[in-house]
Amino acid sequence: MDTLMTGDAAPGVLGAALDLPTNLVAHHLKVLEDAGLVVRTRSEGDRRRTYVHLEPEALEAIAAPAVLAAKRVVFV
Repeated sequence: MDTLMTGDAAPGVLGAALDLPTNLVAHHLKVLEDAGLVVRTRSEGDRRRTYVHLEPEALEAIAAPAVLAAKRVVFV
């Protein structure tokens, strides 16, 4: 997920960055895709390569809620 935060990536690039075999990367990408966290798209240039990108709306749904900052805290 950290690698995809910077932008789209090909599955091979993700495997190289994580030092994982392609079959394991494919499995985990399928799990993330089924969960709606990532989306695969075809290359606009030659349509042979696929790229993976994060689905921002899905990430917002699972993100921890923001912590509200107090203007003043009193200890008793």
